[in-house]
Amino acid sequence: MRTRNRGRLQPSLLRLVSPSNTMAWPTNSPEIQHHVSSLLGVLTLLPSEHPSVKSRIISNLFNATPRCSALRLPIETTLLKVAANI
Repeated sequence: MRTRNRGRLQPSLLRLVSPSNTMAWPTNSPEIQHHVSSLLGVLTLLPSEHPSVKSRIISNLFNATPRCSALRLPIETTLLKVAANI
């Protein structure tokens, strides 16, 4: 997923988890909780070739989640794990 011009990751990947795409989530839904847990698991297990991209995706997910949502704690925990491995 690298562009040829500068070797940067394509911004479209980072936009997948942007606040505008996730605002409509019903965060109390078990289905959404399962999907978020699965996404966090995949991001945690990915090789650490681009840790800043992983942390940016998780940070976008955290910022897009409502402040009163129970999803914020596992997202924040995953973000801290990724940051500790940088």
